Amino acid sequence: MMEPLTRSAPPEPEATAEELLRWVVEQSRLSVDEGIGLGGLAALVTEQEPWFTELMRSLLMRHRQMLAEAIRRHCDDGTVCADLDVETFLACVVGAYFAEQARRGEVDEDWPARITRTLLPTFAA
Repeated sequence: MMEPLTRSAPPEPEATAEELLRWVVEQSRLSVDEGIGLGGLAALVTEQEPWFTELMRSLLMRHRQMLAEAIRRHCDDGTVCADLDVETFLACVVGAYFAEQARRGEVDEDWPARITRTLLPTFAA
């Protein structure tokens, strides 16, 4: 299931802010498309099966922690805005993905480029 996602290779230490953001967006997309899926999201929201909800949350939290650590390393080196609220930023990326899916019934191939272009000014130092 999501186990391979929690072991994704982080971007190179010398990655630009845009490269890092593209990686974060792609990893977030993969966590849904190749991870929990929309059914997993529904399970998280409805919490009808507590054991399943807990499993999904623990996997998502491990994945999110990996993304947050990569972003914070780049905050420390001056690539990413030092005062970025990393948790809120990640919620914005994933939320935008779910909103696009809910609004259109699918996510266009150009969504990663659109969300990267939109969020980059807030992300880059």
